Amino acid sequence: MLALVSGAMVLLLLLRPFYGTWRRGAVAASAILFYLLYEPSLLFWLEPSNGLSVAIFAGATLLLLIVLLRLWRSPTRAAGLTLALNAIVLVAPLPDIWQLANWAAETRSATVAASEVFPDLPLPAVAGMRDEDQPDIWYLVPDRYSNEAILRGSFGFDNGPFLATLRDKGFTVVDNAHANYQRTAVSMASTLNLDYLDPLYQYPEIDGRDWRPLYRTLTDNRVSRFLDRLGYRIYRLGSHWEPTRRDPYADAHFNVFDMPEFGQRLLTVTVPGQLAYATGFGAIDGWHAHCQRLQRQFDDLVALAGRDERKYVLAHLLITHPPFVMDDRGNCLARAQASARPGGQPYVDSVKVANTQFTRLIDAIQAGPRPAVIVLMADEGPWPPSMTLLKPATFASSEMVDWTTLSPEQLDLKMGILMAVHLPKTLPSNAATDDPLPPSPVNVFRMIFRRYFDMPLPPLKDRHFIYRSDESIYDFIDVTDRLPK
Repeated sequence: MLALVSGAMVLLLLLRPFYGTWRRGAVAASAILFYLLYEPSLLFWLEPSNGLSVAIFAGATLLLLIVLLRLWRSPTRAAGLTLALNAIVLVAPLPDIWQLANWAAETRSATVAASEVFPDLPLPAVAGMRDEDQPDIWYLVPDRYSNEAILRGSFGFDNGPFLATLRDKGFTVVDNAHANYQRTAVSMASTLNLDYLDPLYQYPEIDGRDWRPLYRTLTDNRVSRFLDRLGYRIYRLGSHWEPTRRDPYADAHFNVFDMPEFGQRLLTVTVPGQLAYATGFGAIDGWHAHCQRLQRQFDDLVALAGRDERKYVLAHLLITHPPFVMDDRGNCLARAQASARPGGQPYVDSVKVANTQFTRLIDAIQAGPRPAVIVLMADEGPWPPSMTLLKPATFASSEMVDWTTLSPEQLDLKMGILMAVHLPKTLPSNAATDDPLPPSPVNVFRMIFRRYFDMPLPPLKDRHFIYRSDESIYDFIDVTDRLPK
């Protein structure tokens, strides 16, 4: 919003000398801003064909030029144009204001602190141990990377060679692993708070449609708070998605074309955003930015692996998440090339690229100066093709789903995940016994903290849940018995 206001002021300063007075400059600036911000909204509302879209765009551009020219050539018309523009600018936002007002009126707002829902873990007795005796911790989240059984059965792809490579590098791989929850926000919030999300349901003031309390527990989570208090350097490599884009405890963020999600969405519905979409121009085009971000993230992670410092790295990686912008060698594709691939090929290509990049990164971490725990674990699986809004090849998510209607096969696909963990054997374990790797994510950090920090965190019973719908996101239903063992 500040950038928008600043841009308007700069535009006014540039136009004032050309039009001679502040008033005429302001009218011209208002006309230009209205065109830039609202012309794409007309296209979204009308949903015209490509040819008609070009005609509407050309007509709106011509109308703007006529208004600016008449204002410049006829100073006396400024009053009439001002009145007309004021009326248009007052009326245009009313549908959006009405929608926001409705949402605010119908949704209870509850500000529940994340530390109230999931209190801090106590500091362990080993808090004063030497840095070199505490491992680096890498939590790598390839969004929607599925397990081997689903990749083979649903996509016809044999991921066995990559899993064998992981095992050769000292990883324990959980075969047929499933997330504890079916979507990113609930899944990662549970993993990073070392617990199920039942406490959120115990706050009656939280509206069942309000994601914000959940997002707060994801952003301000127990793992980050605990490792921050132990003095770890914290690095976050987020996506464009706001809940993982920033970490309040991070010492540094690495994100290409970093912009708040609201700003990104606003930009896509403006004339500059639409032109960037049509031409594939730089950071303004989300498709281009997504590909560049994926390529740079792994380079940044490899560079971090060489730092000789006690660190915690969380990387939320959309490499196996739509849009699938790369071929199987990691080259950026144009939209037409990407959409021309048949069936599940775009997803399989993304898995192949992910395997190559993760192998490179793991080699760098294990060759680095410090022992490291490496958690390579997805948050959710891909969407069933029958539930997508777009053609199946994109595997884009549907917005409104009654999750209780999913078949066991659909649940298996949506919750099946890659899950592999490497525990350094060069460090002494503080646990009385070396526990086996737990079968699901909620217990992973419990096991790590118990093993290396002597934390009294017994494993929780392995359960799997779905939330009912986007209208009832805190109404959790146990689906453990509906998933394959």
